[in-house]
Amino acid sequence: MRRRAIRVALALVVCAVSGCGTLMSTCGKDGLGVYSGVKEDASAIRSAFLVDRERAEGQDAKDVLGRIAFALLFGLDLPFSAALDTLLLPRTLQDRR
Repeated sequence: MRRRAIRVALALVVCAVSGCGTLMSTCGKDGLGVYSGVKEDASAIRSAFLVDRERAEGQDAKDVLGRIAFALLFGLDLPFSAALDTLLLPRTLQDRR
């Protein structure tokens, strides 16, 4: 039973991160851009580690672990977004004309 729960959890994570950056950027106000999903993921990873000094001093282990988990989630999504962005590249270039 425990193995099945782990498999279900992993399947949900894979579904959640499969090209999420591309989907977010497609639905955004700027629309689809060249490799916009990869850019979205990279921006999310970067923002997870950008903390001003005032907030950094008051952080506990939960905050740090949360930021690491956030970055990991988008790091896992990065190759899926790259693949989906590559598939959508002809459409993206056509829309830019």
